[in-house]
Amino acid sequence: MNNTAGTQKKFILVICILLLSVLTSTSSIALDKQLNNAINFKLKDLNQRELSLKDFRGKIVILLLGELYQQNTLKAIQDINKIVSEKRLFQKSVETLIIISEQNKSDKYINLMNDLNLLYPVLIDNNRNAYAQFEVKAIPTTIILNKKGEIATRIPSYTIAFYDQIEAQLSYLLGKINTNELQNVMTSKNETAEIDEKLERTLSLANNLYRRGFYDSAMDYYEKILKMSPDLTDAHLGTGNILLKRTKIDMAKFEFQTVLKLTPDNPAALKGMAQVNFFSGSTAAAEELLNKVISANYIDDDLYYILGQVYEKQGKLQAALNAYKINCEHLLGKKRFK
Repeated sequence: MNNTAGTQKKFILVICILLLSVLTSTSSIALDKQLNNAINFKLKDLNQRELSLKDFRGKIVILLLGELYQQNTLKAIQDINKIVSEKRLFQKSVETLIIISEQNKSDKYINLMNDLNLLYPVLIDNNRNAYAQFEVKAIPTTIILNKKGEIATRIPSYTIAFYDQIEAQLSYLLGKINTNELQNVMTSKNETAEIDEKLERTLSLANNLYRRGFYDSAMDYYEKILKMSPDLTDAHLGTGNILLKRTKIDMAKFEFQTVLKLTPDNPAALKGMAQVNFFSGSTAAAEELLNKVISANYIDDDLYYILGQVYEKQGKLQAALNAYKINCEHLLGKKRFK
């Protein structure tokens, strides 16, 4: 009797193991199919040209899912631009695709997107299928695919560690660093995650106060941030911009020069230096710097307005009018599609 019961238990256990194996296998197949569907999507760009990820097999692909009017998306794009352009190996082996979810297809909207002069194809995911398949929960989300089209890493949102994370992952996939070196980079970043999050929150608060005109409060927070992280360029930029508004030109110049020492050719710092030159009477130097910023595909709310001021000071009234017009079109377009 006991033998029979024992045999039945063994039989039931074997059946359970087999069922579990089948279910696990089925689940794995379903997951593989879902992953393959996500990787092989086709989307149209701003010019209605259809692009497929299969077209980029054999290369590392950076997928940046975000919104072009969101500051963190633009920061991520600028970081990727810098990383890929710095090394020839990256230029030859890495492709970048920007995926946005806006549904407006008007000519005015498409022209506005083209005015950003982005270096990479911008794909429109009208039904947010790619967003759903990649389970995007934060904007932007960056996904890196290896040369086989498999997901190598997923980076939600944009943090201070973004630049180093992207560079390390690309270097690893190209065999320039090993697994331990990659883990050391990521572990180092994880160890500073808590302070990074605190800095991000404080910086966001400072920037919001600055945008609303509460310059004294914003300056207090920028000072606190720089005590925690003296090399944080955004805090130096915010400080410099406030000093400009207070016409403390030499002090503002110091802040922008500090940024340029940390990140040469930083477009926001170059714009600040252009304003320093303008207020100092060097309109030719200001014009040169502003045109350098524009050629770097950097756009913000008052870049062309400042250029207009420079042209007006130089007596180039038609050029000033054109610059003011571009600035107004940018502001109106941003308000229309924000």
